Amino acid sequence: MQRVSHETLSKLCCFVFVLLVPPVIQDDISGNVSAVANSMLTLSCPATGTPPPHISWFKDRYPLSGNEVGVRVLPGGSLQLDHVQFSDAGQYTCVAENAAGNASKDFDVQVFRELLYRPTEIQLKRAQNKL
Repeated sequence: MQRVSHETLSKLCCFVFVLLVPPVIQDDISGNVSAVANSMLTLSCPATGTPPPHISWFKDRYPLSGNEVGVRVLPGGSLQLDHVQFSDAGQYTCVAENAAGNASKDFDVQVFRELLYRPTEIQLKRAQNKL
């Protein structure tokens, strides 16, 4: 068995490449979101990067922990509002962060009252004829 001296080992060089890719959030998701009061709303923040990015959420620039009543941050990073209220309307921002950088996406959420009365086809035709 041949022995390798410390001096020989110190001359050998090893390179370790760590690939860092900044987060990218899918851009094909609409930033305008409508929800019906008392329904469930899920906002997705599909982000990629290396290392995988950590997702944070904000409402009107204030951080959301996911511990608020009726609010959860799901394992994949989506934000879920269990029973949307009118007070939930506003701007939501997801931020994806890793060692290489960050990315963000805004969602403008509007909350509407559920339509309890649905006009019949005949009523709609009458209304159109009056125009």
